[in-house]
Amino acid sequence: MPPPDSLCIGAQKAGTTWLHRMLSQHPNVSTGPLKEYQFFTSKFIPSSRDWTSAQINTVLERKSAELRRSRDEKSQHYANWLDRLRETASNFQSTEWYEEAFSHEMDRGCVKIDITPSYLALPPEGIRFIREYLGNIRILVIIRDPFQREMSQLRMTAMRATKRAKRNKGIRLQLSTEDWRMMAERNLNEESGNSRGDYETFFRRWWAEYPQKNFLFLPFRDIQYDPSGFVRSVERHLGIEPHSYTGLTDRVFSGRSFDVPPSVETYVRERVARQYPFLESEFDKDFLKRI
Repeated sequence: MPPPDSLCIGAQKAGTTWLHRMLSQHPNVSTGPLKEYQFFTSKFIPSSRDWTSAQINTVLERKSAELRRSRDEKSQHYANWLDRLRETASNFQSTEWYEEAFSHEMDRGCVKIDITPSYLALPPEGIRFIREYLGNIRILVIIRDPFQREMSQLRMTAMRATKRAKRNKGIRLQLSTEDWRMMAERNLNEESGNSRGDYETFFRRWWAEYPQKNFLFLPFRDIQYDPSGFVRSVERHLGIEPHSYTGLTDRVFSGRSFDVPPSVETYVRERVARQYPFLESEFDKDFLKRI
């Protein structure tokens, strides 16, 4: 079976999980068994390799167990296929495994899309590999306000740190201003591979390999204020018929909130400031009001 013909490459913390939930309902779309395959990331951003295999195994095992509880024949058949896929997940960096993940009989005739927001930050050689391997694909990009996106990622980083402390040490972690500053610096560090919101750098890399007609840029706030219009735009770009989705207005990841120290907010705002002139040069005012 051929690999995906469409990608959603980001941005991280910009609604890609919500989009995955919607497109997974469409009868003519295959998202495969995973959200976030990390296939290209693992090849070209080495820091992602350590956890990707474990994540894939965990997700496939959980989905298989859920299906087996239903006991109907179709669910059992799909669970067996997931188990076989999990048995070979150590090969997740191979094109054979990646294509196998989109090869279930239910995928035949469908638009196949890999929704992995970290792809936006791929280095130039990674994007060239995608062009050579996948060819003339359709690409979705959700744009969120640079400061708000970065703050959301920072709070996610804090949430993960507190969860690890509780799980590994049994303590409730109290984050100092210095802790917040270090997390923000790490998230914004391009050399570490953690940076996810440098739209100017990332878009120019992708535009060097693909014409802009291949892209659909979507404003993040439309998910909240015009979700029907958002999915209609996606459907037109992917060339699929309109579908009636459930959960269009559901909120994703509405977990614990954190109060970020004002000095760290100021630091983040200063670091992302250069993104605004770039976005203003590439997108119209109406679009930018909705990011």
